[in-house]
Order: sequence, then structure tokens, then C-alpha cells
Amino acid sequence: MTGSGALELIARAGFLVKGVVYIVVGALALQVAAHLGGRVTGTRGAFTLLDTHKAREETTTTLQLHEFIVSLLDDLIVMIAPIFQSGRHRYVHRAE
Repeated sequence: MTGSGALELIARAGFLVKGVVYIVVGALALQVAAHLGGRVTGTRGAFTLLDTHKAREETTTTLQLHEFIVSLLDDLIVMIAPIFQSGRHRYVHRAE
């Protein structure tokens, strides 16, 4: 894979993730607006919820998933970094 191909792949993945975040936040906002979810709470309510056993299990699972994803991204950076350091990659494409 060429340097520009790898960079394009990373950019496309970033746009995909950004789109997913917008969809999730939009869905949550619609639920709050339609009164379909629970009540909106502040930090005190969030900490009270996290004190339950099920929430602790879910939080632990989420943190483990986060660590796994961060580890994969670190490995990806290690694999792609030599492409950008080799000098073969052109950061600016100029029209000829």
C-alpha cells in the first residue's frame, strides 16, 4: 500500500467514525426530545448510577473495549509510520 493510499484509508475511517458519533448523539437527542428515555441528570445522578453493580460491570467492559481499540490504533500507527518517514510520501500534491 502506498503512503497516500494508507493516509486516504485512515481519513475515510475517521470520517466514518465521525458520522457514527453524529448518528448516536442525534438519536440520543431525539429520545430526550420525545421523552422516550430516562430523565436528564447532572453529574450527581451519573455517579449514583455508576454505583450500581450492573453499571460497574458495563463500565469495566467498556474500558476493556477502549483499551483494546487504543492498542489496535497504536499498532496501526507503528505499521504506518515508516511509510511517512521514508520520504516516498508526498504530503502536498502540487498540480503540474
